[in-house]
Order: sequence, then C-alpha cells, then structure tokens
Amino acid sequence: MAETNMPPTSDIPSIALWGASGAGKSCWLAAALLSDPPPQVDLPASAEALAGALGPLWEAHRSGRPVPPTHTPAEIALTLASGHTVRLVDLPGSTHLGPAAAERLRSATGVLLVHPWGAPPPAALDAAWQASRSGHCGLVLTGLERSLPEESPAWERPPGWWRASTWGQDNEGALARFGAAVWPTSAMGYDTVCGTPALLLGDFGQLVPSAIRPRGVGAPLAWMLERLEDSST
Repeated sequence: MAETNMPPTSDIPSIALWGASGAGKSCWLAAALLSDPPPQVDLPASAEALAGALGPLWEAHRSGRPVPPTHTPAEIALTLASGHTVRLVDLPGSTHLGPAAAERLRSATGVLLVHPWGAPPPAALDAAWQASRSGHCGLVLTGLERSLPEESPAWERPPGWWRASTWGQDNEGALARFGAAVWPTSAMGYDTVCGTPALLLGDFGQLVPSAIRPRGVGAPLAWMLERLEDSST
C-alpha cells in the first residue's frame, strides 16, 4: 500500500488496523472502501487517496492474483461527508506485536483488529487488544464465506452470534471482550446462482476469487467512523 505524506504526529483522529500475518487485512480493507464504502466517507473527495492506496490491491483481489501484504505502516487520509478528515493507519501484519506497532495502537483514536475465522487467536491478538483498550476497539473476522451459509442469520450480527459455532464457543473469551463490536466479513462473498463461496480451484489446487461479491466488509469501518464523529461533537 502506498504511503501518504500525512505526519504520524498529526492531531487528526486516526483508526489503526492490525492483524496477524495472513489475516486477510489488505483484502478486507480494499473491499471495504472500494466495494462497500461507509456512508460517512465523501467518496469524490477521497477518491484519489483510495485509488492510489487501495486500487492495485482491489484489482489484484478481483482478478484472483495474490494481494501483497503490508510491509511498512501506510496511511490513507479519508475525507468525511461532515468535512472532517480521518487517518487510516494500516500496520504490517506479524506473528507478534512489536513495540512500534503497540505504540501506534495505543495512540490511535480507534483500532480495528483483523483475524481469520477458524484460526486459533494468537497471543499477539491479546497483546493488540490490551494495547487498544484506551480507545474504541473492534474485531473484524475474515473468511466467513467458508463457514457461514449465505442465508445464515449470523450475518445480521445478533448478540453473541459467534456462539452458534464450535470455534466461537471455544474462543468465547477472546471474542466476548469486544462486546457487540465483532463482525463477520467476507472479501469474497457468494456465487449469485448457487450461493457457494465465490472461489474457484486454481491450476495448482489453490482457491482463487471468482466473480466476488464482498459481504459485511464496510460495517466495521462505518461503526468506527460513527463513534469518531460522535466523539468530535
């Protein structure tokens, strides 16, 4: 992701994004802002920043090519319909939470942590949550198309929706501490005809996106932007 020239010490409110390596953070973020943008975002005013930072990732994802990971902290300046500006700070994924990343989480106005559904929550996720407790914090769960049917009521996020699954029950402590701020998302979505995940088997046996229709991806950012807007009034 391309970096902006906005200094990290800016007084502009910031949303930090972090997930362990392989969590699908880049795919989710590109899908969230380019296929299901939150209503608070002024799209014409933010178009250049979004295209430069996320456009190549989104095109790679849509065409089934690998989406490159985030190697260095990158920032996107989002202009909101209210006229305010918010910084999105995309932190590199890692198997552990380093001191620099922990400090960025502590200093952010809000934090969205990203984790793949079905994977054991690593110790780094707990460390990230601990570092984020001073502000608004939510959990984005990725890859739900492989576990939730298209018509599952879990997509509507009833209270404790994750408890309907064995994985959710096994990780109740890691999930419940986020309260209602836990989202099922899919950067792939489902096939329009048969309702199966929008994935095909590639030449080497790998699953690749095909005719994707992301689902639930914009909701976490919309929730966070609403809280940041409420805090500024």
